[in-house]
Amino acid sequence: MQPISRGWPPTTHDGVGPELSVWEAAALLSRGTRRTLPVVQGGRTIGVVSEDDILRALEERGGGD
Repeated sequence: MQPISRGWPPTTHDGVGPELSVWEAAALLSRGTRRTLPVVQGGRTIGVVSEDDILRALEERGGGD
């Protein structure tokens, strides 16, 4: 699977890499109409990150105050 871009964020045609931070994922989702990001490693989908997942993670880190 070839990257869409060679810089940030580490994306593939089918999703993002597992090294993407919560903040980077939030930024990507805020740019478009997508509500989820498939997480791809080695050409295989290993998970999906949703807007709810990001909000929950930020709240757990104290970002929901």
